[in-house]
This record gives sequence, C-alpha cells and structure tokens, in this order.
Amino acid sequence: LRSAYIGKFYGAVSASAGILQFAVLPIFTKRFELKWIWRSMPLILCILTFLLVINQTIKDDTSLSSLILVGLSFFSVKVMEYSARSYVSEMAYVTLDFESRFVGREVNGVIGNGFGRSGMSLMIAGLTSSYVNADQQILSVLSCVLSFTWLACSYQLSNAIVHQINRTKKET
Repeated sequence: LRSAYIGKFYGAVSASAGILQFAVLPIFTKRFELKWIWRSMPLILCILTFLLVINQTIKDDTSLSSLILVGLSFFSVKVMEYSARSYVSEMAYVTLDFESRFVGREVNGVIGNGFGRSGMSLMIAGLTSSYVNADQQILSVLSCVLSFTWLACSYQLSNAIVHQINRTKKET
C-alpha cells in the first residue's frame, strides 16, 4: 500500500515537473526576467513553511493537516528540483566564457551538488536527532527560518547575476 502511494506521488511529481519544464517555464521566461524564477522557488517554500508554522500554532479543527502541508512542501521541492532548479542553474552560466563555464559547472557539480545533497542530509539528520523530544512547532519554525534564508540568498544571487548579464551586454 505504501509503495503504491509513493509510486503515485513520484508519478505526479514527474508529470508536474515535465509540464513545468516544457510548457510553463519557456512561456514564463519569455515574459519575465530570469531573476523571478530564482526568487519564486524559495518564495513558494517560504509560503508553505509559514503556513505550517501557523497551522502548528492554531491547532484547531479548521486548520489543515500538518501531513498535507508537509506533503505539499515536499511535492513542491521535488518538482522544483526536477525542473526549475536545473533550468535556472544552466542559465547562470550563459554569460560566462567557455573556460569559466566549464570550471563553474564542474566546481558546482562536485562541491555544490555533492555537499548540497550529502552534507545537508547529514546536517538535517543531525538536527532532527538532536531535537528528538522537540515538538513539531520547533521543527516547523526551523524549516521556515531556513526557507527564508534560502530566499534571502537567492535574492542576492539573482541580483548579482542580473548585474553581470547587464554588464556583459554593455561590453558587447
């Protein structure tokens, strides 16, 4: 029963990621600047984690189930990881020369993705094991703080990349 649910869940993730990558994102990038994609990814997660914190604070019959909010957050993270993140990360290298592009991809692939997946998984496992007796509200607030940190970092990164793109256009 659980494996059927997981299969359906990842099937929905794959279908949503495919629609987003091949239908929505090309239209979106024609109408809006790329920086809005970088900013919207953590913004979606900020909204969902903030709703989770509010849900944990209220805890009445009208609030959404925590499982639904956590599942929706996980769903959106996976869809963004499979579609939007790879799409926008490639766009960051467009303004670089060939050597910088090659070195940047290699360094980001080895250090960024390797540490991002392995290191962050170890850190999350360590945090959750140190908060064994912590209630869901503490973990919800922690996830909300981390998603807002991601939003701040992506805002700074999108400004830096847009500035670099504009400077490259002026030079040519």
